Amino acid sequence: VVEMTLEDLAGGGWLITSGVTFFSTFEVKVEIENATTLQNSNYQIVMNIIKQVIPEPEITPIEVVNASEAGQKFTIEGYVTSNASGYDQSTAFFDCIYVQDDTAGINLFPVAGNFHIGQYVRVTGVLGAYNGERELVVSDIREVEGHEERVIEPELLTAQEAMSPEYTGSLIKTEGRVESLGYSSDGALETIMVRDDTGLARVFIDGYIMSDYVIDVKVGDRVSAIGLASITVDTEDPDGGFIPRMRVRNRSEVVVLESGEPVAPTVAGEKAELRERETADGKSDIRFIFKVTFNDSCVNYKGELVGPTKDYYEVTGIAAVLNAGNSDLTVNGQNIWKMADDSFQYTVVLKSIPESAYDKTITATPNITYVMGNDSATVNGTPISASVNSVQNVD
Repeated sequence: VVEMTLEDLAGGGWLITSGVTFFSTFEVKVEIENATTLQNSNYQIVMNIIKQVIPEPEITPIEVVNASEAGQKFTIEGYVTSNASGYDQSTAFFDCIYVQDDTAGINLFPVAGNFHIGQYVRVTGVLGAYNGERELVVSDIREVEGHEERVIEPELLTAQEAMSPEYTGSLIKTEGRVESLGYSSDGALETIMVRDDTGLARVFIDGYIMSDYVIDVKVGDRVSAIGLASITVDTEDPDGGFIPRMRVRNRSEVVVLESGEPVAPTVAGEKAELRERETADGKSDIRFIFKVTFNDSCVNYKGELVGPTKDYYEVTGIAAVLNAGNSDLTVNGQNIWKMADDSFQYTVVLKSIPESAYDKTITATPNITYVMGNDSATVNGTPISASVNSVQNVD
């Protein structure tokens, strides 16, 4: 039997005493369990002593790491927010995971071991970047023993916030209406563009994430999505710029909250008024004003498409059918009278009404034409009726 003892010294150090040398490769023999068992324990003894000597690393908050210059070495601790391939390949990103502490989150690469959501890990690595996103290039990662697991809840953000670099690396959630869907070359759903009142969020799904799981979603649906705030290359930018995205870790975390279709624009009569004529000839002009509510549409205004969304309906025609009791007269809208965020107004003018017809009631029924893709429709709106005399004193 060979003994080894360790004594803590009064000055804070410690002393090891051994009955045999152990810094060579053969003195301390062990029983061989199988062909892979080392024939001596010298290596393990020395490594244990070295670990005792090495001081505990300084733990840097992830928020500080993200704000630092690339090339620096850091040690962080945090909770795993995406599985590694050694744990569940179907819900793992390629050779990487994400971790998050109380300050921020970050991507770790390369990681392919048995790490799962909720584990608390300590990671050492050098700060780098891939496709515009900060990452810690890992030299050492291990679970912190004795630390209770905790599943991080995603932070609910607006679409605008979800695309902010402030949240890159963190687990987030957003809700909104599906504006468009994008597919990969093999026809798999890859991108869901989600809009709310603040803007548009890009929800991205790697093809290898739960590839057999079908997300039953369509344009117009209201959805919620959970994922990791991320950055990638903008493939449509010839200069190779970067774009923000939410990276889905589990397809079941894209949920349809409300099924829906895009809402077509509507039109209604607003008011009638006299229009000033250039000459006093005993005749009058009536201007009818109509309001179009955009809903999910846009219109060409001064050469530019304007409206809440340009991906659904486009108003291509504005007009009104005028009737004074005998026959109908269709008059095209002359101009967009007033523009607002959710609506616009246009006018139709009936000119040169003789004084003998000032009492005659004219009914103006508005109609608009709109298109979406190859489909087109013309619909009527709420009419408005007036005579010259009835609007004579209206400002």
